[in-house]
Amino acid sequence: MRARPAARLASFVVLTFFATFAILALADSASAAPVTFRLPWEAGESLVLTQDGDDPCCHDHVGPAAKAFDFARLDAQPFAIVAPADGIVVQLKLSSHHGCPEASCVNEANYLVIAHDDGTSTTMLHLASAPEWVRCGERVRAGVIVGVAGDTGLASGVHLHIERDRLPSGARACACGLDGLGCAADEAHFELFFPTAERPNLPLTFQEWPEAMAFAGRRVIVGPSRNADRAFVAGDAAPARSKSAARKSSGRMRLFVALTLAAGLAALVALFEHRLLGTRVGA
Repeated sequence: MRARPAARLASFVVLTFFATFAILALADSASAAPVTFRLPWEAGESLVLTQDGDDPCCHDHVGPAAKAFDFARLDAQPFAIVAPADGIVVQLKLSSHHGCPEASCVNEANYLVIAHDDGTSTTMLHLASAPEWVRCGERVRAGVIVGVAGDTGLASGVHLHIERDRLPSGARACACGLDGLGCAADEAHFELFFPTAERPNLPLTFQEWPEAMAFAGRRVIVGPSRNADRAFVAGDAAPARSKSAARKSSGRMRLFVALTLAAGLAALVALFEHRLLGTRVGA
């Protein structure tokens, strides 16, 4: 008769620890959920694809950097750039005001890099400027304006270069400071985010343009964008509440895991005490 309570306690301990590991696995899988990308300009607008991926026309969308796109307006004017997905700004440079179609200008590019929750990042080049509240290290939501397209760096006109990358392990963040002005105009830290032969850029498709990866030297109109501005997390009250809710949810998860582990430990102690008591009674 003594074996039944002991067996129940042992079963409870095993189930408790299995439940704990399952919860942790679910939390990890949720944090690595796939990211949906939208076109990186304001909702309702369509732009021209001026250079396709794997397009050798201009000697840059090839090799490890083949999966990249250039977009511009039909009238060649500047346009607002919006975040293609939620993420954290990990690189920002805004100190340059110059560009040219020669390789000598490549390091004069302004850029913004957003790291996403799936471990990938989007790189956007040739910015003219960015809103004052865009800061390196801050989290942004999909659809918020993060910059204005320009012609800084290696560029023959106003356009946006965008690609999806995997950041190198241990890469230093915010190399040009929080405001993007800490680097010289001709200083660029491409080694911290740009693709290499060992780490080529990644496929990039957009919700509004699922055929993006069907490279064919295209020059087409892409859009319209459905990337609505949902607010900047660090600045607006609504995102701040969402951030608080996320912290509470994370806190509840940690508390639940802690309580589960505590219950398992208590059950284990109870099991040993039961066996010890049974041994004494049997003696």
